Amino acid sequence: MAKPSGFSSGFGPGFGVGKYRYALVPWVWDISSMPLPHWRLPASSVGGVDLRPLPAQAIAGGAPQGFAFCASMQPAAGAIQIAQSLNFVDEAATTGMRDAWEAEMGYRPVGGPNVVDLLWDQLTDGSDPTGQSGPKPLMPSTDGFLHLFVGGHSEVKREHFRWGIHPHTNRVRDVLRRQFAEQHERHQEHARKVLDFWCEKYRVEDWKEFVPANLHAHVPGRLKHQTTITDDFTRADGDTIGNQLSWTEVGCDWDTVGNLASKTATNSVVEHARAESALSSDDHYAQILRVSTVDNSDYQGPCARIPASPSTDKTFYTLWSDGASYLTKFVTGTQTVIATGSRAVASEIYKVQADGSTIKGFYAGAEALSVTDTAITGNLHCGINAFGSGATLDDFEAADLAAGGGFIPYPRPRGLVAGMSVMSGGF
Repeated sequence: MAKPSGFSSGFGPGFGVGKYRYALVPWVWDISSMPLPHWRLPASSVGGVDLRPLPAQAIAGGAPQGFAFCASMQPAAGAIQIAQSLNFVDEAATTGMRDAWEAEMGYRPVGGPNVVDLLWDQLTDGSDPTGQSGPKPLMPSTDGFLHLFVGGHSEVKREHFRWGIHPHTNRVRDVLRRQFAEQHERHQEHARKVLDFWCEKYRVEDWKEFVPANLHAHVPGRLKHQTTITDDFTRADGDTIGNQLSWTEVGCDWDTVGNLASKTATNSVVEHARAESALSSDDHYAQILRVSTVDNSDYQGPCARIPASPSTDKTFYTLWSDGASYLTKFVTGTQTVIATGSRAVASEIYKVQADGSTIKGFYAGAEALSVTDTAITGNLHCGINAFGSGATLDDFEAADLAAGGGFIPYPRPRGLVAGMSVMSGGF
């Protein structure tokens, strides 16, 4: 299979030493490590992608429901092995592999010749825009591509996404129209800024592409978006945080101590605070300066894609660190570790970025973690969170990502055929 120019599979330390086992594996409920109980991949895994529907992701403990596509060096309990290979990007998918996938996932992937295409097909043609019966769809990033990242492998596949031409357009449209309806019900004026971001991102002039037909008559059009929010937490010591921004402390208590946001309670729960200034897109980043910690049992970081309501909903992506680093997600309060990496030091800027279905973590400006996750979409708030005590945070910043850099304008330019999929490098 041809690869795009500059493509690097980025395989982890096991590459060239032994074959990876690629399998559909049940998630493991862990109550002994990391902050809080959480779902994680089996211990021998180098990375994976969550294929569970949202209801399964929200369940804490019990028998695991749904699967991850996982790469590991050793067999995992309950795993349904799909392939054993040095490189699943180029490994041909057999009828038996497709049979095994269909038996567990209830969907038969037929959209490509190789093992990587089984996963890609599940996240595109086999996805559910509601997330209720299967994984939500892969969403394009602001660079104009659909990306697929698997831990330990970096990027394994990409396709150039062109609105109205790529066959995945309808599912992306379904997700965005559901999001617009929710935003419009909550705040009509701000929903029009979201609409403007999408028009720029996908280079679509007709905003009605993103709006359910029953709302066309109620939407006057787009409003110019541009959103960056910051807070230096400079204020008198007390029970409230925030200088430039207003904050909602979600089931917790944050204080201002020495012009820093401080979590001083010793309770062993994750407590987050939401900045009450919505961004214009769920393609955004949030970052925070982590000033100090008591010890490595304390986890603090920024949060992205926090919902506006209900006020108690603990759903977001975040970046943790102790002796290692973690990208995790909370779905209605239940945590899943979606990527792990090397250690970060306390006193540096932690940044979490959500761009389409690509979730990344940065320390001091350097990218440390990247993974594909489709679960959390449409949420426009950012914030901070901490587990345990001793968190002191400063210099919060969040912003929309730049929109539309790699997209081809819609309607399609001359020479492109309706229904044609324009892919990068032969993908």
